[in-house]
Amino acid sequence: MLIRFNVKNFMSFKEEVEFSCLPGKATRLGYHKIEKEGIEVLKLGAIYGANASGKSNLIKSIQVLKTLILEGELNDLLEGKKFKLSDKNLREPIEFSIEFMANSLLFYYEIAVDSNIVNYEYFQCQKENKEVFSFTRKLIDNRIKIIFSGNDVSMQNNLTLIDVIEKNLLQPQQLLLTFLSKLKENDFSMFVETAINWIDLGLVIIFPFTKTNMLVQKLDENSDLKHFTDNLIKTLSSGIIKTRIEKINIQEIDSSLFSPEYQKDFDTLSKDPDKIIRRPLENSSDEIILKNEGGVVYEKRLLFESQNDEGKDVSFKFNEQSDGTKRLIEYIPAWYSLQKFESTFIIDEIERSIHPLLIRELISKFSFSEDSKGQLIFSTHETLLLDQDFFRTDEIWLTEKDISGVSRIYSLAEFKEHNTIDIRKGYLNGRYGGVPFLGDLDSFNWRLLDES
Repeated sequence: MLIRFNVKNFMSFKEEVEFSCLPGKATRLGYHKIEKEGIEVLKLGAIYGANASGKSNLIKSIQVLKTLILEGELNDLLEGKKFKLSDKNLREPIEFSIEFMANSLLFYYEIAVDSNIVNYEYFQCQKENKEVFSFTRKLIDNRIKIIFSGNDVSMQNNLTLIDVIEKNLLQPQQLLLTFLSKLKENDFSMFVETAINWIDLGLVIIFPFTKTNMLVQKLDENSDLKHFTDNLIKTLSSGIIKTRIEKINIQEIDSSLFSPEYQKDFDTLSKDPDKIIRRPLENSSDEIILKNEGGVVYEKRLLFESQNDEGKDVSFKFNEQSDGTKRLIEYIPAWYSLQKFESTFIIDEIERSIHPLLIRELISKFSFSEDSKGQLIFSTHETLLLDQDFFRTDEIWLTEKDISGVSRIYSLAEFKEHNTIDIRKGYLNGRYGGVPFLGDLDSFNWRLLDES
């Protein structure tokens, strides 16, 4: 579960800003607070703001930190990403920090990067309010200095390792956190691996262009997900009554019809039966999956069943669906995981291509569910979601960019609104900020523009 995230000097964030999932003083919707290891976090977070105010930049910054940790090297990922409207900021590092919970452990990680070099890195793991492992990595006189500490880590046993890492192994552009995760059977290994595993699998970030890969395979091997999908999809008013996995035994097809790439995939699966090959279809958002099952190589494709005017089932491909239906289908693994697992999903522009009433219904169902286990954070312009019936005010965040191009983020809870206040109306009237500033459109000569 995400607790909070901080970013400084990245894109439109000149100064440090913090997005927090820690609950405030609000007492309504108490079941939105998830308690783990003595810490409460909120299950929902909605980020509002005008276009170019910083909503997507905040989510991009979390994605950049995730990518840095998983790749373990800077690889020019932050090149040109500093706040550009201040000479002072161009001389300062970019800073990220994240705090989260995973497997009954509390983690904090911080990193500062400048000129494709890691200037500073700090990692801490706590269990039952006690530090079990931490490290500090600094750059002093262009030399890396590392310090380990923690109740469950022997400093004496790691002195030689630290010395070797400092002098010979760790490069200035490499992350120590990722580097340590590759060193097995050390007294710190479990803590580092748990943290990176959550970053990799427990923190899922979805952008408007993100596609759900391997959906057909997930549905084929998980009957519970298939059942969930069929039940949900019938409620979406899309005309789809169920999904179907089309499976073709490609060994029954004349191999002379195979393309060279297809033949190569077939040969690979014949030799490595545990491998799964995904082939996105050209000029389409559809995909096929090739998999060896019991010595038989199948081609799998996801189809959607509707009924014709005679009540017979008719199959449609994924790319034959509307953009909104495609988007909803791609969300299904997220909705399933939010109900079943302690995962954190962060979705940019959650309402893209989806009818306002439909996205409101989906969000409200998650809000009202007292059995859901996951955490959902999203950015949106959809004001129909601004409802205190299924949002706490400390779950609603606003971004705003000032005349200097600087973005800030703040919680609606700062306004101390009573739970009877219509926050949707207040937001649209500009009471809380986070709305676009509209110039004098009357002075814009539309007639001359049309004539030109």
